[in-house]
Amino acid sequence: MKKIFSIIAIVVLGALIGSCSGANIEKDNKAKVIRINISDTIASCIQQTMQMEQFLEKYLPGGVTAEWTNIAATPDIRDAIATNRIDIGSFSIASYISSIENGMPLVALSGTLPLTNELVTTRSGINSFSDINEQHSIVMLSRGSSAELAFSLRCKEVFGNAAVFSQNIVVIPNAEMAAMIQGNDDYDLYAPAFPFLQKMAELENVKVVEGLSETAVKYGIGSILVTSEDFYKNNPELIEAFQKASLDTVRHLKENTEEAAQKLAWLYGDEVMPEDVAAVLKRCPPELRITSYDIIADLLYEMGILSEPAMKFHELPYYSETLNDQ
Repeated sequence: MKKIFSIIAIVVLGALIGSCSGANIEKDNKAKVIRINISDTIASCIQQTMQMEQFLEKYLPGGVTAEWTNIAATPDIRDAIATNRIDIGSFSIASYISSIENGMPLVALSGTLPLTNELVTTRSGINSFSDINEQHSIVMLSRGSSAELAFSLRCKEVFGNAAVFSQNIVVIPNAEMAAMIQGNDDYDLYAPAFPFLQKMAELENVKVVEGLSETAVKYGIGSILVTSEDFYKNNPELIEAFQKASLDTVRHLKENTEEAAQKLAWLYGDEVMPEDVAAVLKRCPPELRITSYDIIADLLYEMGILSEPAMKFHELPYYSETLNDQ
């Protein structure tokens, strides 16, 4: 009887061990996901190209897959990262600085594409940036945007005061800007982004006053790729994979601009031609380095967006690990 009991015990124990081992194998092999936000605009050309060319998959550990989400608004992207609904997303450097100063545990991974906006007008009396005065209204997509930063830095250069026309800014979406400038043109200046800029440039009554993208390239104003501090600390292999893929993607965009533009153009609407995309990528080349954090932070304080001076870039946690273009 004891012998039979022993045999049964051994069989049961073996079954339990096998069951536990199977559970561990299943747990170990369970697919992990890295969730990356991507928009439909050229500001996401790095993520878009990374997805199309599958650069990320080349570096992901076995069993890990990439999931691409689409959240458009910066507050929503920021909230999705903070609540672990996405792992990596991009928004303006101004929003990132404000978030850090408000105590959000975020980590900057790299830069992306400089601002593509230009300042245009239909007014005959405005032919250069220095012609702008306190009577003029300036239409932008949002307050604290990269367009406002570039505009404010030009104001500082030309008028000696970054916030001289801060009260003149009117917030209107890009699509409405294009419709407005063709109809009830009630405002003096507009700062459309690509591809709306191309649509406006085709109108005979529209002229470019200032290349805000030139200021953006000069100061490194644009979006940055961001993750949460928790994801950064807990997933070093996935972060490394994403950063390697970012380097490959930027290299591809710079070395194969026309080819990349052919694939990207269809994302931005039927009216956008590959040559338009290629022109933007050459005028505003993607840049992984974050070069002007302190300048922009000081500007936000000068404009009253920050209530006190911001922490310096080199004082941020993980500063030394921020990706630089190579």
